[in-house]
Amino acid sequence: MRENARSFLAHEGTVPTRFSSSEIRSSWQRCFDIGLDPFGHPEQIQISATALKNRREEKGLVRRQAKLEMKNLHRQIAGSNFIIIFADSDGVILDRIVDGSIATNNPGRTLPDFIWQEEINGTNALGMVAVSRKPAIVHGGEHYFKAYADLTCAAAPILGRNRELAGIIDATSDCRSRQRHTLALVTMSCITIENGLFRDRHKDNSIFELHNRREFLGTLQSAMLAFNEDGYLEESNGRARLYLPDLPVGVKIHFDEIFRTPFRELKGLLTRLLITFESGRVCAEDIQKILSVPPADTAAETQTKNLADRELEIIRAAYERNSGNISAIARELGISRNTVYKKLKEARKIRLDV
Repeated sequence: MRENARSFLAHEGTVPTRFSSSEIRSSWQRCFDIGLDPFGHPEQIQISATALKNRREEKGLVRRQAKLEMKNLHRQIAGSNFIIIFADSDGVILDRIVDGSIATNNPGRTLPDFIWQEEINGTNALGMVAVSRKPAIVHGGEHYFKAYADLTCAAAPILGRNRELAGIIDATSDCRSRQRHTLALVTMSCITIENGLFRDRHKDNSIFELHNRREFLGTLQSAMLAFNEDGYLEESNGRARLYLPDLPVGVKIHFDEIFRTPFRELKGLLTRLLITFESGRVCAEDIQKILSVPPADTAAETQTKNLADRELEIIRAAYERNSGNISAIARELGISRNTVYKKLKEARKIRLDV
């Protein structure tokens, strides 16, 4: 089938639709379109020792976290003849961990300083991730070049701020040692690194984690949002949109607008709790005093009043940010112009410039 696909590609200029997955077919097509011969041999291109040193230094933080996670990944798949690779966003191998005898079967081609870009080595998982920024697995004859048909590789991206590609983790094995769960493990390792980088970027900000099940907070499944000291969202991780699908992209938004809860009030509460816990022994009465829980008969009334007040605060904040432009306010908050007029009139503190 692979030989037929190569012949078809060489003669017709397209990959047969019945061949492999759409992702693999797209990669083969890209390789052919840039002039790679499907019956040819890949180049083995290396960078200089100085260039390797510079790239390692440039990727200092992500590289340190990646090396730790590579060791954890190695413990999970040890004994299955894998090479675990960390590469930068250009597909240049910076580090590797070798398991078993695979190193003797693949001399040199997975050493640090080798480049595994798709336009050089054809279809391979590491190169595909560098292009798509999505997890990929390439098995045996799915590789563009027959020279790599004895390998199976699974790779996933490490995404940084604004979802830019910060690095790639790849697990490569002899194709006879293929493990179907490997891609999932590699992807989990990359998410762990991403979360570590997220926390490091926002060590001076307030980070909130979200999940619809409490027991999953603090796990790889958590959404994370970082807010600066003024309560504005600085960054959210990849899972945040699963729980907040309407979270705007590229728009400065305040905590109060997302959660309808005053950020300063919540921050003050957390600070008071922290001081209380650090001061020594804490009992339930202490926490209740800090929380100032209203009596049961007034709780519903207070909650209704607070929600109304917070709604007006959000409208007023949007009014100030948009210099009174009603249409802009409506677009930002996702409500109609009439609703904006109504809410502003209720506030009675803002003079409308119609």
